[in-house]
Amino acid sequence: MIAALAVIVGGCQKYDDSELRKEIDGLKTRLAAVEALNNYKDLLQKLDNGKTVTGVSESNGVFTLTFDDNSSITFNQKGEPGAPGESITGPEGQPGVTPKFRINEETTSWEVSYDEGKTWTDAGSAMDRSLVSDVVVDNDKETLTITLADGSTIVVPFGSGMEAVDLGLSVRWASRNLGAKAPYQYGDYYSWGEIYPKAEGKYITDYYKWYDKDTQKYTKYVVYERYGIVDNKEELEPEDDAAHMLLGGTWRIPSIAQMRELTNTMKNSNYKWTWKTVGGQHGVEITYLKNGNSIFLPAAGSTVNPDLTVGKYVSLWTSTLNPENYAANHTYLSEGSTFDISRNGRAMGLPIRAVRE
Repeated sequence: MIAALAVIVGGCQKYDDSELRKEIDGLKTRLAAVEALNNYKDLLQKLDNGKTVTGVSESNGVFTLTFDDNSSITFNQKGEPGAPGESITGPEGQPGVTPKFRINEETTSWEVSYDEGKTWTDAGSAMDRSLVSDVVVDNDKETLTITLADGSTIVVPFGSGMEAVDLGLSVRWASRNLGAKAPYQYGDYYSWGEIYPKAEGKYITDYYKWYDKDTQKYTKYVVYERYGIVDNKEELEPEDDAAHMLLGGTWRIPSIAQMRELTNTMKNSNYKWTWKTVGGQHGVEITYLKNGNSIFLPAAGSTVNPDLTVGKYVSLWTSTLNPENYAANHTYLSEGSTFDISRNGRAMGLPIRAVRE
């Protein structure tokens, strides 16, 4: 009886489960590492397949990337920011060299290969290091930078990938024209109120979206009955704003007031206007002297008399109709002239320089 009681009492002693807990924690760490690896591989695969990141959100260090097919992946930011490493992005933010990752089962370490798996380099312990050491979101440049444990980085554009430049004005200005890949490029030409560029020869009234050839009247954005169906709309609606529809977010074509705010800086001592040639294209550079930021507006001219306008005039659409007739307002800047705003037929093609808050 005493022996049996001793067994029972012994069975009530506290069990030391510390080793078991360590094993469980280790298992959780491994599972988290595998999950991070899968998310990383999923990101690269989506970028390789041409998917675009349309949104980035963060909650308690967990970043969620949403793609244009409405799918999403998450990254858990852990550890200290890694040292700057080799960029693995290609032109225009597209993936360049795609590294491969694995966990070495014998050493429990991450290994990375930059030559399609021919050779592998130790990238740190999978037990105590996260695959992703830092995530930085730059809303101005619309980029998300993922720093890996080995210090290499992935730069992922989200939204439009267009940089918004602070010139000390009420809105920030896009770093390049819509459709351009560099600030000095002309970009695409658009009829006012249309969201896609057209073929040469189509920038005339008969091919204009908001014109009825049979009645020879305009069907939208009309203030006076003699020009068409009156709707008293004098500002482009979002669905007819090429900048908003193609770039998304709060990007839009500047109103005439916002365009005048920019052109008026030519008379402001806080700004410097410099007509120059960049990348072989003539244009004007506008610099805000207080922060050193600048934008370059190439003299892209228009589709009307391109021989007389291209290379000479900075003509950019505003979102504002000129109510006195069927035209819309745009810039008309040239070197040596102080004339800034003009109006012309809506069907002609002009470049667009977008703005956002």
